[in-house]
Amino acid sequence: MKKLFKLSLVLVMVALVGFFLVGCNKNNKKEENMTRVTVDINPSIEIIVDEDDKVVSVTALNDEGNIIIVGETIIGKTVEEAVNIIVSVATETGYLVKGEVEASENEIKVSVSGDEAAQTELYNKIKGEIESVVTNYNLDALVVQKEALKLEALKELAKEADPSLTEEELAQMNEQQLLNVLKKVRLERAELYSLELEKVYNQTKEYEIKLVEREETKKVIDALDGSYQKIKEEYASLVESFSNVVNSVEKAYYDNLVDPESTYQQKYLELLNKKAELISQKEEVANLEEGLEKEIAKKLLEAKVKEYNLVLQALDTMYEFVSKTIEACIAELRVVEQRLVEYQNSLPASVKENLTAKASEIETACNNAKDKFFEEFEKEYSDEIAYYKNLMLEQKAQLKEETK
Repeated sequence: MKKLFKLSLVLVMVALVGFFLVGCNKNNKKEENMTRVTVDINPSIEIIVDEDDKVVSVTALNDEGNIIIVGETIIGKTVEEAVNIIVSVATETGYLVKGEVEASENEIKVSVSGDEAAQTELYNKIKGEIESVVTNYNLDALVVQKEALKLEALKELAKEADPSLTEEELAQMNEQQLLNVLKKVRLERAELYSLELEKVYNQTKEYEIKLVEREETKKVIDALDGSYQKIKEEYASLVESFSNVVNSVEKAYYDNLVDPESTYQQKYLELLNKKAELISQKEEVANLEEGLEKEIAKKLLEAKVKEYNLVLQALDTMYEFVSKTIEACIAELRVVEQRLVEYQNSLPASVKENLTAKASEIETACNNAKDKFFEEFEKEYSDEIAYYKNLMLEQKAQLKEETK
């Protein structure tokens, strides 16, 4: 089995004791003015635009969203051009249905963040572009304005995107700072094209930075003279125990959810096929004249919906089962982590003084690790990244073919 790159599912890493709380501080650069736009057709996509309404990041918020954006050049486009691409591809892949359907069946929900005046102006611009696209495709569609995320919800989204953010840091961030966090993280993982890989990326990054912090702390302790030998050995043992338990979480997550050969991923392939069949059948129903043939097609569509839902239910059940297995590993990990923190809190004052003196070196090591993280992740997961990207491209091509 492929060895994972220090994967951790848990976000239970508590702050190091005050004398060496370095936190791998973020750079305090001037923040750009950003606006967050979401387009939800069922494929759900987030785009972040700058003050000139140019796209600086594009992110799928579900797997269908990955099918829409894979292979498309959206970053650098105007917001109108980006929305044009999204709606056009959604039509070509059958997520927006051509033919005789109610406009409500082709509902396109749009949310725009920002102050009220700017929000209304940008929404109207986007709505106008969408209406132009659906007219060109001769679609009946309904554009609906969806409420944008409030500040607290945006903080939760930023925390999910970057688990290394502390509650203290989040509390001090305004909307623009949070959007800049999102932009940075979204750009880092823009080529992953898999929600599972994105989770791996986020959680691995959190663990990697914390691991560097501990390793640097261990170096400081190891440099002490022989009178601290017992402390050196005990601290090293605790760190090793923690790493071993994390490895068991890594293995469970990779083997059961990420590995393309896993039962879960094989069932996911089945789900993709069922979704393609469902979309194709929906398109057929919409383009048939009223009569017996259309009634038969409707019954077949109902059957396709049931088949899809059964596979989706099986996939959800698998995920719940695997999650319970992983939770057992996480519970053990929490115990070991607590021991490590308690031990750190009990270190003698002389050791704390040494750690305080090396605080800036620890911080530099953390920041270096953070800067190099994606490069290392990309190398370690190159096969998986290529696999999931190709999978989305193949699904996209299949949908386009079946909805011609």
